[in-house]
Amino acid sequence: MVHDEGMQDINALPPHIQARFSKRPRHNSSFAGINKDPATDKAQSRRASILESRKNLLRARAVHAEKVRSRCHKDSHEALAARLMALQSSLSQAQKSRNAILAKTAAACANEVAKAKQIAQEIKLKREEEAKALKDGMADRLLEAEKRRLELQRTRRNSRRSRGSSSSIKADVEASESLESISVEERKRSKEEAAVTIQRAYRLNRNRQVVRMFMDLGLTVESVRDSPFDEISALMNEERVQRATSRLLQLCGLLQATKGTTTAKEDVVDTEKACRIFLSAYVILGHPSQVLSNDGQDEKSLITKSKDLLCAFESWVSSASPINSFMGSRSLREALISSWEQFSMAFSSWKERDSRYLLVLLIQTFAELDLIMHKMKDENDPVTMDYKEGIREQQLTLLVRIRQLAGDRTRSMIKKAVLQTRKARLPKKEDHRPRGAEAETPAQASSSTSVVQSQPTAISESPAVDSRPRAEEPLLMGMTNREIVHELALDKNFRLKPRKKSPIEELVEAQAKRAFYDIMREGIEKGDMESWIPQMAQAIREKLLRLFEPTQSLYKVIENVFDIQLIQQQCRVGNYDYIKLFNWILSLLPKICSPARDLVVQQLIQFEGDFIVRLDKLMDVLDLLILDQTNFTLMQSAPLLISQAIPYERRTFTTELQSGKTKLDKTRQWLADARDSKYATAMDRNPEGVNFDTNMPTAEAIYNQGLLSLVISLDELKPEDVPETFHLDVERLIGYRDTVRKIVISSAIVLTVKNLLRRDVRQSWKPLKDKVVALIDKNYRIDATELITFIQEITALPPAVQTHIKSATAKICNLAHPDAVLRLIFNRLKSFIDIRLNAQGSRQRAKLASAVSETLASYGMEEQIGDVTTLLESVERLAGYNRVTYEELYNTILEELGSGVANAA
Repeated sequence: MVHDEGMQDINALPPHIQARFSKRPRHNSSFAGINKDPATDKAQSRRASILESRKNLLRARAVHAEKVRSRCHKDSHEALAARLMALQSSLSQAQKSRNAILAKTAAACANEVAKAKQIAQEIKLKREEEAKALKDGMADRLLEAEKRRLELQRTRRNSRRSRGSSSSIKADVEASESLESISVEERKRSKEEAAVTIQRAYRLNRNRQVVRMFMDLGLTVESVRDSPFDEISALMNEERVQRATSRLLQLCGLLQATKGTTTAKEDVVDTEKACRIFLSAYVILGHPSQVLSNDGQDEKSLITKSKDLLCAFESWVSSASPINSFMGSRSLREALISSWEQFSMAFSSWKERDSRYLLVLLIQTFAELDLIMHKMKDENDPVTMDYKEGIREQQLTLLVRIRQLAGDRTRSMIKKAVLQTRKARLPKKEDHRPRGAEAETPAQASSSTSVVQSQPTAISESPAVDSRPRAEEPLLMGMTNREIVHELALDKNFRLKPRKKSPIEELVEAQAKRAFYDIMREGIEKGDMESWIPQMAQAIREKLLRLFEPTQSLYKVIENVFDIQLIQQQCRVGNYDYIKLFNWILSLLPKICSPARDLVVQQLIQFEGDFIVRLDKLMDVLDLLILDQTNFTLMQSAPLLISQAIPYERRTFTTELQSGKTKLDKTRQWLADARDSKYATAMDRNPEGVNFDTNMPTAEAIYNQGLLSLVISLDELKPEDVPETFHLDVERLIGYRDTVRKIVISSAIVLTVKNLLRRDVRQSWKPLKDKVVALIDKNYRIDATELITFIQEITALPPAVQTHIKSATAKICNLAHPDAVLRLIFNRLKSFIDIRLNAQGSRQRAKLASAVSETLASYGMEEQIGDVTTLLESVERLAGYNRVTYEELYNTILEELGSGVANAA
């Protein structure tokens, strides 16, 4: 027991700890359910949920930290690898650059060493030649001294011969014999040496004169550059320059080097050609812009070879001295010959290519002049005849130049070019003359124009400017008499065309016709022919009768066949054969239609289908035949209408002014703006303010400036901004501006592509121009991807160039903010048309017309020659007609504006 108690004392807790345990609540599992506190349970559950949420948060943070650590670890490896790759790339690039620099340095050192060796060799050869000359001179002196010594000895012996002994006499005889033998040999040798000496002196003096004659000309690159091009050209053609150059080329051996490389027959040396080629090197370096019309690779190579030739030539001339008989150093002469051969080949290649281009340009110009002559062949007024004479003179001048370049091929090449130009530029001639039409007499032609002269009141009653009233006559195809006369005055080959309908009008017309023909088909199928067949016959009868004159036989035949009362009676009883009538009409059409409508008529005859559908097609064909008949009548009446066009249009416009339907506010503002622009330009060119009449713009110049502002612009033309005197030409002016935009955009893009590909800007890329024009949409935008695809089909296109073409195309097509290339082309086109409009006299016009191709090619618009020429001819016709028609009105307005510089600032 004692032991147990001791053990209990030992195991007993200290009092303070025992007290703590006694204060803590004891939870007996067996009594937990009995003593359970709800508040404690709620706290326990809340604590557990908080702990769980914190565990989840810590777990999520741990996962996120692991992801961040792994990503950073991964990124660090990738970044390190990228840096290593970049470092390796930079090292390799640096190594390449170092190798390139070393190679360049080695090449430069090698060139310097080669030059040093060459100079050393030249100095060595020069010293050897000097030593040889000294040696030869010393030998000549020793020979002369020996001659004088022997002569002196002989003289002394002769003086002692008389008083000498026999032995001495004998010795003297032997000495004299030996001396005579020596003197004979010396005389022989002295003659040869004298000839050589004389020849050497002659060549020395001749070569000195040749070099001095050329040096006296003062030809250097600097002197040529400082002199005007015309003076240098005249100087190069002078006889003294040609003679001095030919003698110098003969001296330095270039003429012998030319033999075998020229194009002359049997390798004959053409001295004049060689002189021209050599002197061209000075002109090329002195005036490259005047000689070379392009900056391509061939031109750059030619300039480089010109520099090499002249450098080698100057080195050779500097080495020419009396020591080498002014023949120069042998090594420098060989280097000069080598440079000459390279320059000759490059010059011949460039000249041949330039000659081909010039030949094409001259032939194209000749064809353009022939086209102008062809268009004016029926005009015989004095001004036109003078213009034709000027064109003929220009054609003769071109023919001489073409024959110099083409030789025997001149005739065939010109004929081919003329035929191609006429085929491409002239409208295709289709015979629209109806076969049933009989030639009208002058009285009939005069009566056919009476509709124009007898209805000024009807025209004046039409809306004034913005409206386009339809004439009451169905033959006018929606055009008034004044509009028809106006179009004929501007284009004698004008023909009426069906009025262009809007999509809505076409849709409404198609639906109305469909409904009408459906009702007609239904009525005929039900047997109600009386309501439809007579109306159909009456409509066809009216259309057919409009194709003939009442005096023609077919007119009466048609009246008899289309007896409407008889047709109504037969339809009423139901025994009328309308199919037979239809077939008779089809058999008549080939006899009365024009040759141009044969295909359409045959298609109608061969068409097998519903009768109603065939009837619809028949009505369309009859409308075409009526149009041909109307145009035929208009063609016969055209000469009389054109002769009366100006007074008729002037009279109708005056009537509109007097009635108050038209005002001149827009015309007055248009002329004021043009006048201010011309006066401002005149003041800029006359800073001293000298008021000479020649400094002031004329009324014609002001008018041309105004017309130029209407035609040549990148902005959209609004009809309300058009002057009243041009209200019949609104659509024409809008078409002009559309053409100008397409010309400028396509030219700018083609020129940009040529520059990016380093091609000759004078080289024609017409397929590319046609593709660009085809890709221009209504908003003047271009699909650059499709354009690049097309360019890749015709030439190689590096990726870098593709990117530049895309960006350049986007800039060029942005008309709101024109690109620099676009502005350049636009200004060139505007100045070109301005010069043509202000040409004075027929001779100047003919001269400018002959230079169209060359001028546009120099502008980088080789592909646009045809389009620009067509635009220019149309603008010139409009300007001439409008100015003559309203000249008095324009002069009156300009007088009202006054002669001062109004609003010029």
